[in-house]
Amino acid sequence: MSTQSPAPPDAADPKQAAYDALNDLLAQSTAAANNKDNTKQARDAAFSLRTATAAQLDALDQAKFTGNTVDLQAAEEAMSPGMKQLQELQTQIEALGNELKEATSILTGIDKVIAELGGLGLV
Repeated sequence: MSTQSPAPPDAADPKQAAYDALNDLLAQSTAAANNKDNTKQARDAAFSLRTATAAQLDALDQAKFTGNTVDLQAAEEAMSPGMKQLQELQTQIEALGNELKEATSILTGIDKVIAELGGLGLV
């Protein structure tokens, strides 16, 4: 029977880059939702993105990343609906154009989140 050694205490958390990308997107979407220079529709879209991003942070926090395939499949199942929602919001934000002043940075943030979660095998 093989046992897996725990990661050394100084080992990097494989989820850290995804956490960072999600936290950056959370800050960007919060700022956009509160920016009075954005249209109401743009602020609403930014608030929806903020809500979806916060939910993804919670799901990522609860996900277990081990060598266990069942754990990885459970993490993917938990994160998949939120990823789909982020991609739908990305399309909605692209359509807003200049109505959302922070659109470029937010779209870059969404791309980064998708890439980081994809690197974990969750997309």
